[in-house]
Amino acid sequence: MVFFRSFTEYIDRSTIPSEMRPLYKFLLSILLINSALAMPTSAMSAVDMVLDTGSIQPPDFIETVKTKNLPGTSGRFILNASPSPDSRYIAYEVYGSSLFIYDTQTESSIDLGSVNNPVWDELGRLHFQKTIENEDHTEEILYFHYSPTTGVESPLAPGEARPNFIPTVHEQRSRAKRAIPSTASVTGMSGWSIFLDQGHSQKENEGLYRYSEAEKVLRIGLHLRQMLLEQTDIDTVYVARTTDNDFVGLTQRTTMANALGASFYYSIHSNAGAPSTNNTLMLWGANGAGVEKTPQGGKKMGDIMILDLTAAMRIPTIGSRGDSPFYGFTTRTTPYLHVNRESNMASVLSEGGFHTNPTQQQRNLNAEWKKLEAQSAFWSILRYHGLRRPQVGILTGILTDIESGRPINGATVTVGDRFYTTDTYESLFNRHSNIPDELANGFYYMENFTPGATVSVSITAPGFRPATRQITLRDTTFTFLDVGLISTVPPSVVFASVANGALNLVPGDPILIRFSRPMKRDSVIANIRITNGTLQPNHRWISNTELEIRIASEFLTDVTLTITEGAEDNFDNALIPFSISYRTRPEDMVPPQIIAISPEDGSTNVDQLTIISVTYDEPLAPDLGIEFPIRVSVAGRQDSVAMRAYQVFTLGNRSMIQFYPAAPLQDNTDYEVTVVRGISDRFGNRTTSVQFFEFSTGSRVTQRTVIDAFATVDSWWVPQQSGSTTGIQTEQTSRTARQPGFPMLSGGNAMHLNYGWLADGPNWLIREYMIPSASNNLRFNKNRVLQAYILGDGSGVRFRFMLRDGNNQLEGSPWIPITWIGWKKVEWDLRPGISTPWVNGNGVLDGTLYTDSFQLTHTLGNPLSGSIAIDDYAHVDVVAETSVETRDEERGTTDDFALAQNYPNPFNPSTQIRFQVGTQHLASLRLAVFDVLGREIAVLVNGAMPAGTHQVTFNGDGLSSGVYLVRLVAGNEVRTIRMMLLK
Repeated sequence: MVFFRSFTEYIDRSTIPSEMRPLYKFLLSILLINSALAMPTSAMSAVDMVLDTGSIQPPDFIETVKTKNLPGTSGRFILNASPSPDSRYIAYEVYGSSLFIYDTQTESSIDLGSVNNPVWDELGRLHFQKTIENEDHTEEILYFHYSPTTGVESPLAPGEARPNFIPTVHEQRSRAKRAIPSTASVTGMSGWSIFLDQGHSQKENEGLYRYSEAEKVLRIGLHLRQMLLEQTDIDTVYVARTTDNDFVGLTQRTTMANALGASFYYSIHSNAGAPSTNNTLMLWGANGAGVEKTPQGGKKMGDIMILDLTAAMRIPTIGSRGDSPFYGFTTRTTPYLHVNRESNMASVLSEGGFHTNPTQQQRNLNAEWKKLEAQSAFWSILRYHGLRRPQVGILTGILTDIESGRPINGATVTVGDRFYTTDTYESLFNRHSNIPDELANGFYYMENFTPGATVSVSITAPGFRPATRQITLRDTTFTFLDVGLISTVPPSVVFASVANGALNLVPGDPILIRFSRPMKRDSVIANIRITNGTLQPNHRWISNTELEIRIASEFLTDVTLTITEGAEDNFDNALIPFSISYRTRPEDMVPPQIIAISPEDGSTNVDQLTIISVTYDEPLAPDLGIEFPIRVSVAGRQDSVAMRAYQVFTLGNRSMIQFYPAAPLQDNTDYEVTVVRGISDRFGNRTTSVQFFEFSTGSRVTQRTVIDAFATVDSWWVPQQSGSTTGIQTEQTSRTARQPGFPMLSGGNAMHLNYGWLADGPNWLIREYMIPSASNNLRFNKNRVLQAYILGDGSGVRFRFMLRDGNNQLEGSPWIPITWIGWKKVEWDLRPGISTPWVNGNGVLDGTLYTDSFQLTHTLGNPLSGSIAIDDYAHVDVVAETSVETRDEERGTTDDFALAQNYPNPFNPSTQIRFQVGTQHLASLRLAVFDVLGREIAVLVNGAMPAGTHQVTFNGDGLSSGVYLVRLVAGNEVRTIRMMLLK
C-alpha cells in the first residue's frame, strides 16, 4: 500500500480534473488489490499468507508470532473488494481480521470489525454478515447494514430484503517453492500442500473451565504446521488462524483454501456431548449413499487418522464416516458439512475427544497434550503419502493416585538428567478455576529419547510414596507409561451431614460420613464410639469412602460420635481421629399443619385437568397411615370423583400430597376438596380434623397436540452439547428419560434435568436443545398455548421456553421461577405474539414456530444444584374459552354480588374489606374470616343488609402473621379472597 499512497499523491499532483480524481483512485485501488491477489508466493511482500518460518515461536506462545501484515490493517489477505454505487467507498474484507471501508475522497478507512461478505445496495448502504460456527458445524448467520454517510450500523429488520451474499472465489494462483530446511528428514511430499482449518475462531465454543475448543485446536494446527514445515519437504502449509484474536468464518476458510489451491483440507475440531462421553470421529465428504465427493482422498485420510488419533488419545472411537449419512441424510446428493461441501479439494474433519468431558478437557489444558494430538496427525499425513515416519522416542503417560484414580498435580518424572513436572494450580489451573484442587490432568510428555533404549523412570510427588519403573522406548509410536502412586497422607473425615454443635436433630435420622480415602470397612465400624446413644446395626456403606449410620437416642439429649485412630485406610494409614457432638430435638407432639393448597380456596376458571396439591409444614410419614387422604366431589354431592393415585413429595421440612383427576372435570362446576383426618407425620402424630376447600372449573375447549411425552430423550441434546450452555458444574448436569414417582398425563417416562451451577458464574445458562430436524419437533403458529408439566424442586431455579420463528429468530417466554415442589402445569400463551428476545430475536413471534430449547438459569442466593422433570410438552389450540362473566350469566348470577380484594394487603393490623350485594342476596348474607386450616376466625356480617356496596374493617390484633381467607356467602353464591397479615 506504499505504492498506493505514492500513486494517489501522483494523481493529486497531475493534470487530471479534480472531479475525476476519486474515480481514478478507485480504479487504481481495485487494480492493486487484484494484483496482490495474483502475486505468486515469492512476490507477496505486503500480502502474504505463509508465515516466515524463522519467526515461529513455540505454539503455546502464539501471541508473539510475527506475520507479514497488510499495512494499515491487522490482516493478511484480501478476500473481497467491492465499490459503492457512487464509487466513493471501497469495501474490502481482510482474511481472518476485519471488514474495512476506504473513503477515496478523504483517504481514510473505517474498521467494521470481524464481519464478512460485503455487498452494496442501490441506496449506498453496505450489507454484511457475521457467521458463527455451531456445534454441528453449521453456520449461524446474522445480517447487518451500514451507512458510510451517517455512520449508523443496524441489524437487518425482519422481512427486510438483503442482497445475495456471494463470496468472491479466486482462481488458483501459482506458488514459488519454499526452501526446504535442513531438518527435513522426510521427502516425498514435494508439490503437495495442505490447508489446516482450526475450527471456530477466537474463544468460540467454550467448553469446561472456560477453555474453548477454538483455543485448543488453534494450537494443534500450529504444532502440526511446524512439524510439517521442519521435518518434510511439503510444498506449503496454510493455516486458517495464527492467534486467538483472528475471526475467520466457515465461508472464509473454504474460500481461502480454494483461492490458494491447497491439495488437501483438514478441519480440526473437538466434540461435545454428555460429560460421561468421550471418543474420536472422522467425517469425510459424502452424499447420502456414502459415495465420497470428488476429488477423493478424504476417506483415505480419515481411515488413517482415526487409527492414529484414537491410539494417541487412548479413548473410544465412533470411526471414520461419510458426513451426510452420519447426520441421517440418506437421500442427500452432496456432503453435509460445509468444509467438505464447499472445499474444492479432498477434505476431512476430525473430532478429537469431548471438551465437555471433564477428564478430557483437563488434559486439553496441557500444552504438550495439544502436541500429542498434532503428532498423531503428522504421522497420519505421512502414512497417507506412503512415507515412513521418523524414529520416535517419545515417553508419555498419566500419573494418578492409585486409590482414587485422580490425576496428580506437581508430580515429577525424571529420566537421567531430564525431568517433567505435571501441571499444578500455580502453573496452569489458576487461569481456569478459583478452586485450587478442582483441576488435575497428571499428564507428562518427554521427547527426543533414543528409540529402543531401556531407561529408568523415577516418579515423585509431594504426599506420595516414590516409584521407579524400567521401560524400553518404542521407535514407531508413543511409549506410554502410566503410574499409580500411593498416598502417604493419613485419611480423614472430609464431610459429615451433621455439623458439630447442631441442634434439633431427630433421633435415628441417618448421618452420612465421607472419608478422604477408601477405608477398611470393618476397622471403621469397630472404632466408632457413641456417648448417650447406640449405633444401630443397619449401617450402610455407599462406597469405600462413604458410610451412612443411624444412632438411637432419647429426645433432648446431648450425643457424641467419635471415630478413633484405630480405623485404617486400605494402605494401613491410621485415620485422623474425628468427633462431633449434637443435641436431639424435643419430642414432636403436634400433628402436621396445612400451609398451602392448590387450587387456592375459592379459585375460579380452574383447568379441568388441574393438579390438586396440599402442602404440610413438616415431613409426612411415607404411607401417611391411611388409604386415600383426599376426596374430591361436586359441591353438594356425596359421590367422589375418580382420581389417580396420590404421591407424597418431601423436600427439606415440607411434604406435599398431590394427585389429579383420572378424567377431565366438568365445565363450569363447583367442586369441594375434603382432606380427611388421620394423616400422620414421621412421629405418628395424626391430624384430628377434616379440612376442605372449594374451587370452580371454567370452560376451555382445547385441541392438544403433544410435541414430546419423553418416552426417550433422543430428540434432545445433552446440555453440554450446546455452546450456549455456560456456568455449570458439568458432573452434576445431565438429562435422562426415566419414570418419575408420579407420572403425568401420558404415563411412562419424563425428561429429568439435573443441574449444578458454578458458584462464581458470572453467567449461568443451560440450553436443553431440541434437534430441529427431529420428527417430533412440530411446526405450529402463534395461535397456540405452549404447555409442559414440570416436577419442581422448590429451588427457585428459573425455566423458560425458547422457540425459533419464521425469520430464524430466537424468541422466548418470560422466566418462570420454580418455587414449587411436585408437579405443576406451566403455560406460555403465544396468541399475543410477543416474546422475550434472545440472541438475534426481536420480541415478535413471526411465521412458523418450532422448538429451539428449554432453558434454565441460576439466581444468586438459590441452591447451586437440583433436579427438575418435564413431561407432556404440547402446543394447544384453544378452540373456545368462556370468561368468568359469561359463566356467571349462564349460572344465573349477577354482577352485583362481588367481594373485592382487601386494602391494604398485606396489612398490619387492620384492613378494609369491600363487598357488593343485590336485592336477591339480602336474606342470608354472611361474611367471615378463616385461617388456612378452615377454622373460623371472625364473623364480620351475619344477616340482612341493604342492597349496594359496603365496607367493613377487620382487625388482626392477636393473630399471627400468615394467610387468611375471607368468604362472602349468600344462599348458593360464594365469593372468596385471600389476604395476608404481615407483622
